[in-house]
Amino acid sequence: MPNAAAAEDLAAAFADVRARRENKETIRRPRVYEPLPGDYVVGRVEERNAEGYKVKLMGAAVPGVLGAVAFDGATKRTRPHLNIDDLVYCRVLRVPRGGEAEL
Repeated sequence: MPNAAAAEDLAAAFADVRARRENKETIRRPRVYEPLPGDYVVGRVEERNAEGYKVKLMGAAVPGVLGAVAFDGATKRTRPHLNIDDLVYCRVLRVPRGGEAEL
């Protein structure tokens, strides 16, 4: 059986949401980050292939594409090997309309 105090808190929270809906208050969704060229972002590697990596940008609606040789001093032989779920800190180069951000 749940704690009586916790049940009262939960009931109060539901009553608060119901009161807001009846007063026709709008509940706003959190804003989504839209990357702009020149921004520094943190992302998580989701996929990798021969040409580069697909990166999930933290808080952004669009994913990013990070080239395998996009790192300073990287060549085909000396490029870093990132694993899935690695975090990267990078700069946005360009964002095509309706496409993935180039990092």
